[in-house]
Amino acid sequence: MEAQIQSSGSMGSVDAEYVNTAFDLIQLDHQEGQLAATKTKDPRIIDLSSKIIAQADALSPGLQAAANVEGIKAPTILTPDLAARVARLQNLSGRDFDRQYVADELALHKRAVAVFGKEDSSTKDAALRTQVETELPAVQGNLDSLTVLSSEYNPTATSS
Repeated sequence: MEAQIQSSGSMGSVDAEYVNTAFDLIQLDHQEGQLAATKTKDPRIIDLSSKIIAQADALSPGLQAAANVEGIKAPTILTPDLAARVARLQNLSGRDFDRQYVADELALHKRAVAVFGKEDSSTKDAALRTQVETELPAVQGNLDSLTVLSSEYNPTATSS
């Protein structure tokens, strides 16, 4: 199992960064969302994590198809830093869990919006452009929702 994509060579570095980030987002959303379903009592986090998981499920087949066209072997495991985030979350509960869940998801969604935007403006690959144009609004919407939650759970993180 690979932690980063392996390309047949026709994919540019921006495309590879997009595919890696998208697969990281899908995997982290699933793992942290499953934890949120059992560890939080905040209905806003439960609802948002369910929505994010559903969007990740919708993103995955199209992204995998685009990756297959390019001969890309997509990552199947989380990168070590993201796996460490999930492990840390497993040991938290209550408001501590909520705070860390929101912070983790906010950070990854910020990164994803930036990378997806860069991909949208620079890719020459039609399949990847279609994929990013379809998914960027949903990822941005999740970022907006996470920013609102972060202002409550991590007020210093959103004040900058």
